[in-house]
Amino acid sequence: MSDWFNFHGHMCIAFELLGKNTFEFLKENNFQPYPLPQIRHMAYQLCHALRFLHDNQLTHTDLKPENILFVNSDFDTLYNEKKSCEEKSIRNTSIRVADFGSATFDHEHHTTIVATRHYRPPEVILELGWAQPCDVWSTGCILFEYYRGFTLFQTHENREHLVMMEKILGPIPSHMVHKTRKQKYFHNGNLVWDENTSDGRYVQENCKPLRVGAAGGADLWRGTCCLLRMSTTGLREGNFPSIISFYRAPNSRSALRGGYWCWEWEGGWDTAAASLYYHTTPPFSPRRTCCTTRWSTHSSST
Repeated sequence: MSDWFNFHGHMCIAFELLGKNTFEFLKENNFQPYPLPQIRHMAYQLCHALRFLHDNQLTHTDLKPENILFVNSDFDTLYNEKKSCEEKSIRNTSIRVADFGSATFDHEHHTTIVATRHYRPPEVILELGWAQPCDVWSTGCILFEYYRGFTLFQTHENREHLVMMEKILGPIPSHMVHKTRKQKYFHNGNLVWDENTSDGRYVQENCKPLRVGAAGGADLWRGTCCLLRMSTTGLREGNFPSIISFYRAPNSRSALRGGYWCWEWEGGWDTAAASLYYHTTPPFSPRRTCCTTRWSTHSSST
């Protein structure tokens, strides 16, 4: 941020001239995932930015790859022999968090719906109220997208979104089910969902439990652990940061500090695990429409 000013009651922030956003670069690179060292660097900066916002009682509420911009998006073109294709490699992974149009201070009115669909936490869908942990949930979803090249929750419908979360993370905590006013999604405490429909079969085939990733020794699992070793300056080598865990209400400061990593199941709902341990057998088949169409419709209104 280079400056800020108030214009007729609107707070305006001036940034330096930035490069492309991280989603645009991903799209122009045919959705080839970012390399692990680059993701580590971007994740560390993102946690730093969130810590600053949250320390100042501000929640961004709309974190997504489109709102994370490279300082300079110059790149090199490299040939990938394994894939027999050319790939773009960003030269400088310094980033800035942008678009504070929906940012909300702790003391301000909290609208019911926040966050773009694909990065929206369960407490928002269930209208249970939200706070700063919703930014951390979004961060986990973003890191998954950087690492795999596609969104973790490819859906535009609330019930389906919740089902995907359960398939990956385990049952929604009972206290959330009992507290929500959205009882239309549940019957006797369980999500109502027909697995015999086309949508049901899609979720069943593509959303795998965390234990699938934990049990396998695949490169994806090993790469995930590598990603979580945030050995960038300021983090203790070998510590696994608790990037996200809505159930235990983490924050960006604990993610930076390193502290702990939940290797045990503990009832699920570890978004960091969801975003990074989610496993689907490649090649991933885009849903119903092309990936570009689905991803280009990111909107906080859906």
